[in-house]
Parts: sequence; C-alpha cells; structure tokens
Amino acid sequence: MENKDERIEIETKEIDLPKIDLTKYVGKKAIISDAGTYKGQYGYYAKFETAVLETLKEMKEPVEVKASVIFGLQVDKNDVVGWGKETKLGKFLAKYGCKTINDMVGKEVLIQIKNGKEGAEFLTIV
Repeated sequence: MENKDERIEIETKEIDLPKIDLTKYVGKKAIISDAGTYKGQYGYYAKFETAVLETLKEMKEPVEVKASVIFGLQVDKNDVVGWGKETKLGKFLAKYGCKTINDMVGKEVLIQIKNGKEGAEFLTIV
C-alpha cells in the first residue's frame, strides 16, 4: 500500500505540552457520539467515541478530549465482516442492549483509564 502523506522538512524540537488529569473522568458517564467500522493496516475494526469531554486550548489548535474504545472485527468464510457473540465486542454490545455497532450512538457509557503499550494513559469506555 502506497503512503499518500506528504513528506515535509521542518525544524522540530521538544515542546511543553499541556497536562490533563485524566483521573477526574474515571467513573464518570458520557454519551457515545460516534460509532463506526474501519479498515486499517491490520484489518477491520469498530471504533466508539464519546462526545467531547473537554477542549484544551493551550495549543495552537484546540485539542478535544474524548474517551474511545476499539474492537477488532473478523471475516468469516463467506467474506462477511462481523463479531462473535462471545467476543469482547459481542459482550460490549450486549451489555448496552445493542444489536449493531450504530445502535451504540446515544448510549450512556462509563469512562475509565487504560494504559497503552508504551505507558501512555488514555480514556476508554467500559
């Protein structure tokens, strides 16, 4: 797959980034504002995002803080993309009484912190 991004030559250096205390969101509830399916480098996935929780205005461009969660999707022998009832996505949808990914839009969810592979913290949905 060809990379369509434009390579640029600019001077860069370490900068001070705004700090945000993610712990203030733990246990809070938010509404799912976007749910969709995507195809990425490693296959199909479903992504769910909450409405904006906070906007950081300390940067040149404001940064919107949201919680999100991603689930991998599988392809069956008939080339149908989906999930199994007992998968993490299947259990997530059932927990909220949803039959499809798009049914999650408008649902109230609980926010938690998750640690990424490289130690970074981010807001997720449980």
